[in-house]
Amino acid sequence: MSKHFLFIFILFGGLSCRLSGAAHAQTVSFTPDPAALSGAAGSTLMLNVTLTNTTTGPLSLSDLWINGEQQPGDLPAWLSLDTNPFWNTFFGQPLGAVGTPSGTYVGSLFNAIIDASAPVGTTYEGTYTLFGGLDGGPDVYSSDLLGTQTFLVTVTAGTGPSAVPEPGSLALFLPGLTALGITVRRRKLQPGPSITYSSPGLQSEV
Repeated sequence: MSKHFLFIFILFGGLSCRLSGAAHAQTVSFTPDPAALSGAAGSTLMLNVTLTNTTTGPLSLSDLWINGEQQPGDLPAWLSLDTNPFWNTFFGQPLGAVGTPSGTYVGSLFNAIIDASAPVGTTYEGTYTLFGGLDGGPDVYSSDLLGTQTFLVTVTAGTGPSAVPEPGSLALFLPGLTALGITVRRRKLQPGPSITYSSPGLQSEV
């Protein structure tokens, strides 16, 4: 067996073991909020998750895979995922042992972006997998499998976000305009300063 072939075999063998472990390894429990994502075409939906360590040792979080891939893939044309929330909130985050105050952490995993042309009633189901360090050490790039969870995105009737202010915003905005109008009106009605012009033999007051 050549060294080149042996390297490829080890590489793909390690990747296969990492992904196949998703079927049985679950060292963290997931509580998604909401349980299922739903929104109108053109919407951006955020998936928040409560992670709880179920082991007796500390954990660290290092990576998020979507549908078994490091980059979000295998998605329908009307759906895209933004995993920046994970890197901003979960990456490197330590989880204490089960039962400790630091054993639970709440954060955002990803944003689901529904295209404006998405047909109403369309549903997509995928998976997300978390990796990290089971030893709880300082190396946040550990790649132990922590757990896998499914997610659901459904396109509902309605319209996506618009630029129309919400009623609460209008309630705050209109009184401000009224106060500004009163101030401008008062300034216009206020008499100007009295100016006296003097010249030899002539004096007038404006």
